[in-house]
Amino acid sequence: MSDIVAIAQAIVYGAGAAAVSAAVGYAKSHFGKKAEPIDWEKAGATVALGAVLGGIAGGAGITVIDAGNILVSLGLFSAVVYFTEAGAKAIYRFLKSKLQA
Repeated sequence: MSDIVAIAQAIVYGAGAAAVSAAVGYAKSHFGKKAEPIDWEKAGATVALGAVLGGIAGGAGITVIDAGNILVSLGLFSAVVYFTEAGAKAIYRFLKSKLQA
């Protein structure tokens, strides 16, 4: 039972860390020269990816957020979410361009 609780906790932490990343991305776009409205679909996908990655990490016994150093672990997990998302988009766009050619 404690494994399920640890995985659920990791999912929540992963989604939370991704939500912080999405909020920072929104703030960057919103407070620039051209204020952009929030893209809920994009933010939701980022949060969902964070939840999935958190669940995977929890299942593997990896701590998502370390209570002793919250800012560092939040930053590291946010980076993992960003690079996973960017990598998946790059692969998708590459394959799409090859299939359309």
